[in-house]
Amino acid sequence: MKTMSLKRAGRPGLIAAAALMVTGCVISPDIILPMGASAPIDPALLADPSRPSAETIRTAKSGELLFEQSVSNAAVLELLNTVVPTEDISMNVSKRTVEITEGMKFYTALNIGSETAMVACSFERPVKSVARLNPSAVGHEKLCFTLVTLDDKVDPDSIERDPETLTSSTFYVASGPIGAIMGPPGPYQKLYRWEPNLFTYQTTEPARFKKLDADAERGETGPDVAVRFTATPEGGELQRVYITGSQVKATTGEPVLIKPDMTFPAVSKVGGAEIELLALNDGVLAYRILSGFDDQAVYFIDLPE
Repeated sequence: MKTMSLKRAGRPGLIAAAALMVTGCVISPDIILPMGASAPIDPALLADPSRPSAETIRTAKSGELLFEQSVSNAAVLELLNTVVPTEDISMNVSKRTVEITEGMKFYTALNIGSETAMVACSFERPVKSVARLNPSAVGHEKLCFTLVTLDDKVDPDSIERDPETLTSSTFYVASGPIGAIMGPPGPYQKLYRWEPNLFTYQTTEPARFKKLDADAERGETGPDVAVRFTATPEGGELQRVYITGSQVKATTGEPVLIKPDMTFPAVSKVGGAEIELLALNDGVLAYRILSGFDDQAVYFIDLPE
């Protein structure tokens, strides 16, 4: 699957690491993209290659999904110690306070813009902001710790699910989309980092994290990633899609083409999943699922436009 720039990604999107090339482009503000990973495929969906295809055959009409896999946080971290900033984190327009306490949970994300880095962002919103001119206007925001600074141009396939570093003394305040109508930002929504050169803070001692079992600490349910079949005048195509709510959206990346004159059976790979194609007749695809998406692959969720 070819790589492509963030600027070509759909919004709100989900894309596998193999389809994204971070180019170190400067974005103002910085954008923080949650990192996810697909759960293992339901074993009941997999065909036993040793059995006759007639016993395990599945069919899909145009627009139907071949299978789905849920997405969870790539890594969930727990803070092992309570830390405090070395300075007041307030701004001219607001008084800000923060409590960074032992036991807080964080999920990993990718910071793009002024720097490329793996960060740990809080599930909670521990930063309290009170407007100086209107004390009744109170807001709560997330914070992110910088874990690993990456090269300006990095191959996403080289980004591991598990952070190399589990300590950090540097954090910043992260905001959700302005005017968002979907409620407070969760662990599957992108965040924004405003004025990174001005509002990056240090702690008096390093924050220390430990990695938790992502299945046990999944947090909110994320989107699903799936394979969709579409009939075309030339035959058909398979494309990886993501599902959030009732919306089915295509990810970036070239679809896998199916031509009616191809030799069946044939095995096609879609985003790492292996599909055995058995026949294509009158816009109906007969197939078997040999393997699902790689549950170790990293996904970047809720991409910018």
